[in-house]
Amino acid sequence: MHEEIIPMLQALKEKGYRIGLISNCFSEEAQVIRESPLAPYFDVMCLSYEMGMRKPETEIYAECVRCLGVKPDECLYVGDGGSSELEAARGFGMKTLQACWYLSRREDWPAK
Repeated sequence: MHEEIIPMLQALKEKGYRIGLISNCFSEEAQVIRESPLAPYFDVMCLSYEMGMRKPETEIYAECVRCLGVKPDECLYVGDGGSSELEAARGFGMKTLQACWYLSRREDWPAK
């Protein structure tokens, strides 16, 4: 886990932001996610294994937004871009940002 993630999530929570997680995962991964040190920072976790839907299906975004009690245009969706997630979130009405922090500083960063 990147060392700056927890301080960033803590700062967002202190500012009153609600945070949701949407993840495509299998049963074992869902358990690891729920037991992760990051779990307490999420107000909502929409895990594909548990929900029977996955990114880029609109329903998983809709359920996360509903559980957070916000509108799609009030959300910033941050993701690495896999599973066409950014396009789907944008199509649902969310603002999107591609996460690239996990990549080395190279010129071949994905740009979406």
